[in-house]
Amino acid sequence: MLIATGTFSGRGGHILRGHFTLTQRADGVLMTTSEDFFFDGAEEPGWALFDRIPQSSADPSLAAAAETLGFGRLAPSSQFPHREIVGRRTALIPSRLSVDAYECIFLWCYATQFLLGIGPYALQSV
Repeated sequence: MLIATGTFSGRGGHILRGHFTLTQRADGVLMTTSEDFFFDGAEEPGWALFDRIPQSSADPSLAAAAETLGFGRLAPSSQFPHREIVGRRTALIPSRLSVDAYECIFLWCYATQFLLGIGPYALQSV
């Protein structure tokens, strides 16, 4: 069941664009990006949840959220690890994380502790 939708935007000079959906499953919530998803690339990018829309990497709670609320890495090609990532991608948000307690998915560089982009979402009315 579709529970939320959102739109990505880049931060810190990175390009992140496209849309995403959150779909409830028995084992958690599946985040699926749109076919037109685009990320310009970075070392070790990964997804996490946040309780508000992050403004900058300087927010000290972002790194903590990335560690405790992270739910998947955005895997580039092993041949070109810092290249663009395009097209539909999925990541499972485990059932231990309740998406209704958060407002935003963010893309974090785990290598350099840097905010790459955000994806605020709106929960669907049931």
